Amino acid sequence: MVDDGWVLLGVIVIVVIVAGVFLFVGDPGDKNNIGTTEIVKPSDYGNGVYYFEATRAKFANSLSEFLKNKNVTSISVSGDGSGAYGSDMGYYVVVR
Repeated sequence: MVDDGWVLLGVIVIVVIVAGVFLFVGDPGDKNNIGTTEIVKPSDYGNGVYYFEATRAKFANSLSEFLKNKNVTSISVSGDGSGAYGSDMGYYVVVR
């Protein structure tokens, strides 16, 4: 049987991690994060395929800046699936 102290410690660790993600990564739905995060330059795989190593508000701001400066249209966006189950570390974007 699992000791209640270990369960409580596990819950506290999860809460701290989730809170840290929202405090330090930037909520993309928060209008205060628009244009205020670091802009990431994507890796060019050729043929209109780019990879942005960013998520949340950083990805949104980076993609917006990229589309504005390249004068292209995004036709597909896909998470890379490289993070823990259900999360991504970045996104592939196909443009024309």
